[in-house]
Amino acid sequence: ILRKNFLKNKIIELVLEEVTSGFQTPLGKIVGQSKHSIKIEIENIPKAIEQLLFYAFEHFTVIDITIVEPPMEEIISAIYQEKRL
Repeated sequence: ILRKNFLKNKIIELVLEEVTSGFQTPLGKIVGQSKHSIKIEIENIPKAIEQLLFYAFEHFTVIDITIVEPPMEEIISAIYQEKRL
Protein backbone atom coordinates (compact mmCIF):
# COMPACT_ATOMS: atom_id res chain seq x y z
CA ILE A 1 0.00 0.00 0.00
CA LEU A 2 2.86 2.40 0.78
CA ARG A 3 4.39 1.95 -2.65
CA LYS A 4 1.02 2.40 -4.32
CA ASN A 5 0.12 5.57 -2.41
CA PHE A 6 3.49 7.33 -2.41
CA LEU A 7 5.21 6.07 -5.55
CA LYS A 8 5.06 8.76 -8.21
CA ASN A 9 7.59 7.35 -10.70
CA LYS A 10 9.15 4.09 -11.78
CA ILE A 11 12.31 3.34 -13.70
CA ILE A 12 11.84 1.22 -16.83
CA GLU A 13 15.06 -0.34 -18.10
CA LEU A 14 14.99 -1.71 -21.61
CA VAL A 15 17.69 -3.82 -23.23
CA LEU A 16 17.45 -3.57 -26.99
CA GLU A 17 19.03 -5.46 -29.87
CA GLU A 18 19.56 -2.16 -31.67
CA VAL A 19 21.57 0.77 -30.35
CA THR A 20 19.57 3.09 -28.13
CA SER A 21 20.70 6.35 -29.74
CA GLY A 22 17.51 6.40 -31.83
CA PHE A 23 15.21 5.91 -28.83
CA GLN A 24 13.10 9.04 -28.43
CA THR A 25 9.91 9.32 -26.46
CA PRO A 26 8.10 12.22 -24.80
CA LEU A 27 7.00 9.78 -22.10
CA GLY A 28 9.29 10.17 -19.14
CA LYS A 29 12.90 11.21 -18.78
CA ILE A 30 15.95 9.24 -19.91
CA VAL A 31 18.07 8.78 -16.77
CA GLY A 32 20.63 6.32 -18.10
CA GLN A 33 21.76 5.08 -21.47
CA SER A 34 24.41 2.79 -22.91
CA LYS A 35 24.83 1.21 -26.32
CA HIS A 36 22.00 -1.33 -25.94
CA SER A 37 20.35 -0.36 -22.64
CA ILE A 38 18.21 2.60 -21.69
CA LYS A 39 16.65 3.65 -18.38
CA ILE A 40 13.59 5.87 -18.41
CA GLU A 41 11.96 7.43 -15.36
CA ILE A 42 8.25 7.49 -16.02
CA GLU A 43 5.14 8.47 -14.13
CA ASN A 44 3.63 5.50 -12.30
CA ILE A 45 0.44 5.42 -14.36
CA PRO A 46 -0.48 2.22 -16.21
CA LYS A 47 -1.36 4.11 -19.42
CA ALA A 48 2.03 5.87 -19.52
CA ILE A 49 3.91 2.61 -18.98
CA GLU A 50 1.78 0.90 -21.62
CA GLN A 51 2.46 3.66 -24.16
CA LEU A 52 6.20 3.55 -23.49
CA LEU A 53 6.33 -0.22 -23.95
CA PHE A 54 4.18 -0.02 -27.08
CA TYR A 55 6.63 2.51 -28.57
CA ALA A 56 9.60 0.32 -27.65
CA PHE A 57 8.11 -2.85 -29.17
CA GLU A 58 6.95 -1.05 -32.29
CA HIS A 59 10.35 0.52 -33.07
CA PHE A 60 12.92 -1.84 -31.54
CA THR A 61 13.68 -5.46 -30.78
CA VAL A 62 13.32 -5.62 -27.01
CA ILE A 63 15.50 -8.27 -25.38
CA ASP A 64 14.70 -7.56 -21.73
CA ILE A 65 12.53 -5.28 -19.58
CA THR A 66 13.09 -4.41 -15.93
CA ILE A 67 10.68 -2.25 -13.95
CA VAL A 68 12.34 -0.80 -10.85
CA GLU A 69 10.57 0.88 -7.97
CA PRO A 70 12.38 3.32 -5.70
CA PRO A 71 13.79 1.83 -2.51
CA MET A 72 11.66 1.86 0.65
CA GLU A 73 13.90 4.63 2.06
CA GLU A 74 12.64 7.00 -0.65
CA ILE A 75 9.03 6.05 0.03
CA ILE A 76 9.45 6.61 3.77
CA SER A 77 11.11 9.95 3.05
CA ALA A 78 8.15 10.93 0.84
CA ILE A 79 5.75 10.05 3.67
CA TYR A 80 7.61 12.28 6.14
CA GLN A 81 7.87 15.14 3.63
CA GLU A 82 4.13 14.96 3.00
CA LYS A 83 3.38 15.09 6.73
CA ARG A 84 5.47 18.26 7.06
CA LEU A 85 3.37 20.12 4.50
